[in-house]
Amino acid sequence: MSLIKQMPAGRQPIKTRVVEEKYRAKAEQFARERIAAGEQIFVVAPLIDPSDILGIESATEIFERLSKETFAQSRVRLVHGRVNPKERAEIMEQMRRGEIDVLVATAVIEVGVDIPRATVMWIEGAERFGLAQLHQFRGRVGRSDKQSYCFLFSKSRSGFAQQRLALMEKTSDGFLLAEKDLEMRGAGEMWGTIQSGFSDVEFLRSIELETWERAKKAAEQLMSRETVLNQYSGVMKQLERFENELHRE
Repeated sequence: MSLIKQMPAGRQPIKTRVVEEKYRAKAEQFARERIAAGEQIFVVAPLIDPSDILGIESATEIFERLSKETFAQSRVRLVHGRVNPKERAEIMEQMRRGEIDVLVATAVIEVGVDIPRATVMWIEGAERFGLAQLHQFRGRVGRSDKQSYCFLFSKSRSGFAQQRLALMEKTSDGFLLAEKDLEMRGAGEMWGTIQSGFSDVEFLRSIELETWERAKKAAEQLMSRETVLNQYSGVMKQLERFENELHRE
């Protein structure tokens, strides 16, 4: 496995900002200016429906607010996991064709979305997502030569939450963000349903990046053609036979 650290030719680094509530109106005005310039916006929320327990806005609430107030003059649509696949695909196609200005969504847009005219990723309740997931969302914009932006909104006053989000401003390295998130939030249970927190399995706490690097080098050495030919010739012959049979089919 190799890491691609260079950006594709013609792309600009995405500018990421954690936006305080007192600056929300300025961010909204900036977003309207991007729409006026012919660009598109993703707005991501962690929930589909309202929740009195969590106290954060849902995608449906945000859609109602944005379509009636903030972006009342724009074409705003909503997509989430309960929208049937056919309709969801049509909404995404409309976004690609530039027929939607603002798409409010849940995590369904995390991967597999390529909209070159989308230049703003607007994430509500950002503290509810892992850093790796936020990085995936951020990657949905910045897919052309235009300057793109990622705005992170959080009403949480937790210093821990703010510290995590600040990392998004400092780096665009997805591996580093995933490593930091694991370090800060914990891996959760190895066997169970808890997806964060520090595991009671002691060895999970002691894994360091150097260990992974050693494992990576060992795997590369093991899989080098010379090693396979010299030490695992039987395996190599079986793989070649399988490959030939596969191509004949």
